[in-house]
Amino acid sequence: MTMDQQEYEAWVERARAFTTQRMSEARARFGLGSYKRYELDLATAEIRFHDDAGACRLRAEIRVAGSWSSASQSWMWGWENDSVPDEAVAGMSAVAEAGERLGVEKLQRLFGDCDEAEAWSMASLACEILDAESVYRVPGKSSLLFLLLMNIRTVP
Repeated sequence: MTMDQQEYEAWVERARAFTTQRMSEARARFGLGSYKRYELDLATAEIRFHDDAGACRLRAEIRVAGSWSSASQSWMWGWENDSVPDEAVAGMSAVAEAGERLGVEKLQRLFGDCDEAEAWSMASLACEILDAESVYRVPGKSSLLFLLLMNIRTVP
């Protein structure tokens, strides 16, 4: 089955609404977005959020959905990035498989001519496909890293 442009755009819209809802739920339930500091550990595929005193208050498993470069205006899926350990992209093959099954090339490989809004769309599609609890965007010097959060839990 190959999706036409109208079906694809409707899917993106649904996925963005799904992701917005999941992010709102994570904000309400766990305070996601209110922590001043985070610690990202790609090797263990985990992110930890710390309170003002430095204590770890929240943990989540992560999957690197991908990264968006403002310099090249391009999107790269996590599995295509050699600097991302296998643990941090475990299960992301489901996104590429969905792209192949539905004839959506953008879900299969990196692409250019991508703005930040489209990067959010790619992360949202991945969030829906993998049923992630939230998406978290990590800023870098010239890129943004989009993480899918799974198994979010508070730390006593």
